[in-house]
Amino acid sequence: MLKRYSRFIWVSMAIAMLTIFLPNLSTAASAQLPPVVGGAQESQTTADSSQLVYGTISLNGRKLFDVSDRPSLAQKTRRHQTPLQQRIIQIESRLKQVITTEFNPKTLSITSKEYQGYTVLISSDLPPFQPIPIVEIAERDSQLYGQLISRLTPNAIERLKQILIKGYEELQPTYIHRQIRISIVIVGATIWVSVILLYVERLIKFRFKRNTQNQPRGADRELPLEDPNLDPRLSTPDRDLNQKEQKEIFRLQTQISHGLQLLIRNDLSPRIREQGCYGFFYFMEIAK
Repeated sequence: MLKRYSRFIWVSMAIAMLTIFLPNLSTAASAQLPPVVGGAQESQTTADSSQLVYGTISLNGRKLFDVSDRPSLAQKTRRHQTPLQQRIIQIESRLKQVITTEFNPKTLSITSKEYQGYTVLISSDLPPFQPIPIVEIAERDSQLYGQLISRLTPNAIERLKQILIKGYEELQPTYIHRQIRISIVIVGATIWVSVILLYVERLIKFRFKRNTQNQPRGADRELPLEDPNLDPRLSTPDRDLNQKEQKEIFRLQTQISHGLQLLIRNDLSPRIREQGCYGFFYFMEIAK
């Protein structure tokens, strides 16, 4: 039994520690680009120039948005890289360049500018921040999302600004310290609940053992069964007590879990609630 709860504690601690490194999940209020149109194929290579192929841009392990397989601006393509691969690497490097540069999230702005037939999205801020072009919206991108460039650009600007601010905040010491504090709270709450459950389980087992010892033994225990008027269920005290023990443990687990859920809901961030609570109740089911 102790081994079972020890495994539960270790798994919960692992989930809590992951919150330090995993990026925040986007909320429902975040700006989103329209879904990719049907018929497009997610791939890094293509032999048919007319086929609409796309790849995904990622930052800090989080998928952000998709881009078409055509390079935005005329560039020399390396032998070991397709145009799509080269474009993905270029955009991701620009995103990393911006979030590792000191800027003010309140004054950061994303503007669009026409250049060589493409709509270029440029990040800018107050000096000494230098404007950095991030992504060029090509005609193939508008086909990918099924929207005109004029309609796609505003959504892309808002989405890109949120991505840069989120990525910048995740690199700040205050964010990391907050994640560590939240993880410590989750680990502490998990250990606290586990200790209480172990204590309750041992207490119930002790009472069960004491009640079993008080039952008649040998011939004296079987004597009442000779009376046909007695209820046959009286001959199974062990099973009845075992069922009561399981119900009592389940009831206490439910109450403690509900209290911990309220603590996380009121005091912790939505992402920690989503990861910590779901992981907690999942492993509570395993530990039963």
